[in-house]
Amino acid sequence: RTGVLVAPRDSDAVMDALLRVLEQPFYAEELGRAAAAAVHERYRPEVVAPLVEQHYAQVLATPVPA
Repeated sequence: RTGVLVAPRDSDAVMDALLRVLEQPFYAEELGRAAAAAVHERYRPEVVAPLVEQHYAQVLATPVPA
């Protein structure tokens, strides 16, 4: 888990989630570690570079209107 989901417009659920994170440092650290790992996995250069290259190739292959 990388975060806490709560129902829309449920302020009590938001408060409960925030209190849990604030009152349980280990839980907060666990969420933080999981989030950092997810970001690293999703945005590491080996993943992002081919997507950027593909995007630029598509842009360069698109004719420019005269």
